Order: sequence, then C-alpha cells, then structure tokens
Amino acid sequence: MESELFGYEGGAFTGASKTGKAGLFEAAHEGTIFLDEVSEIPLTLQSRLLRVIQEREVRRIGANRVIPINVRIICATNRDLLEMIGQGRFREDLYYRLKVLSVQLPPLRKRDGDTALIMRHYIAYYAQKFGKGNIRLSPEAVERVAQYDWPGNVREIRNISEQLTVLCEDDLITGADIAAVLPQPRSLPRDFDLQEHDDPTLSSLQKRRILEVLARTSSRKEAAEALGISKTTLWRKCKELGLN
Repeated sequence: MESELFGYEGGAFTGASKTGKAGLFEAAHEGTIFLDEVSEIPLTLQSRLLRVIQEREVRRIGANRVIPINVRIICATNRDLLEMIGQGRFREDLYYRLKVLSVQLPPLRKRDGDTALIMRHYIAYYAQKFGKGNIRLSPEAVERVAQYDWPGNVREIRNISEQLTVLCEDDLITGADIAAVLPQPRSLPRDFDLQEHDDPTLSSLQKRRILEVLARTSSRKEAAEALGISKTTLWRKCKELGLN
C-alpha cells in the first residue's frame, strides 16, 4: 500500500521495477485523490500519510529526495472514526487534519424514494449494456424495493439491479421478481415478541435489528462485526435498550 500511495525508486525492494514507479499522490499532483475506506489504513501508514498531508511533499520508498505535491484529498468511511480513535486504531492528529469539510450520507433505508430512483438508473444502464429494451418497474416492485432495508447500500442495489436485468424476460419487473432475488428475511428468536415492535421508533428498530443479528451469530464479537460497530458500542446499546 505504501508503494502504491507514495511510489518507489528502482530496485527499492524485491520485485520492484528497475525504473521505479510514481505513487498515486504524485499522479494526483494539481488534482484530486480519493481515499476510500480511509479507516482501514494501518496505523504504521497513517503516520506517513499525515506527514505527506502536513508537509505537502512525498518521498518514494528507497529515495533520498522529496517531491513537492499539491493535491486535494477526499476520504470516505462507513465507520465511526472518533470511536476508532478512542480504541487506538486511528490517529487523532490525522483525523483533524483530514476533517476540514464533512458530509454525512445517510444509508438508503433512511432516504425515502431514492431506492427506486437508483434502481431505475442501474436497470437502464444494464439494459443498454446487455442489449435489452426499456425495462420498467411495476408499482408492486417499487413497493417491495421501498420496504427492503438495503444493508449493503448502493453496492447491493446495483447488484440486485444487474440480476433483475439479466433475468428479465420481458420489459416489466414485478414484485415477485424483486422478492425472488432479494435475500430472505433473517429469523428472529423464538421468544421475540413482534407486538412489542409495532411502534416504528428508532429505539424499537434498533432493538429489533440487534436481536436479529444476535440470533444468527455465536458471540458478541461476531454480532458487533455484523452490525459494523465495536463490542463496547454493542454492550452500551444493549444496556440502553434493556437487552440482556
């Protein structure tokens, strides 16, 4: 990863090109570099990244000279970086160096009306790619799409759209077609009272989601990973929601 970001000199390590290679930061000079899943960068590399941002210069692996750079950096993550800082997994100084302008993107389940719009876009894209006609979504299909939580967000809706386009034998996708390709709903614990969750408040939805995940996992660690949170956060949520 270090060689990809910052480049290397010829023969800097085993397998390195004899002519060397420019890194992504050099390639992005006077432009923009996008660091997706920035939370997954190892701590040892975070310090190097901080220096590059701070000094606006990069030094290739094996080099004894620095190269001035001028880049705009855009980062993305689906994790709580402040929580990771508290766990010692993300540098606090790097966080404050990166967070100049922050944009929060809500998950698809909280964006009413967007799911059908995005699905229509991808279906049109794949229909053109696979040489199919103008494929439409029936009202029942739109309703099915709106009812689903889309835990995989845009990547999942893109994959489902591709499946639907490939399998579509005419120009209409029905509710049954949607149901056939969506993941089956996960089972709930036997003693889980659905009547308790008729009120669609945030707390009740969180409680239902946590119970669903706990029912299909074998440990708190596994459940926390499935929910995309830490074990500490899971324990706190369970305590807040009255779950043993």
